[in-house]
Amino acid sequence: MSSDELKKIRLKVQIGVTAVLGLFCMAVIFLKPGDDELVKWAIGILGIIVGYWLK
Repeated sequence: MSSDELKKIRLKVQIGVTAVLGLFCMAVIFLKPGDDELVKWAIGILGIIVGYWLK
């Protein structure tokens, strides 16, 4: 495999993981009650995702 192919695969995996985690976190935030520990966790994960892509 060439370097370009590996970069494309890595980008696809990054986007896939981001999409799955992002959708899960958004569902938790919208479907769970306000001060649940899971909601706090989901907001933290979304913050990590945004920080990763803004690096």
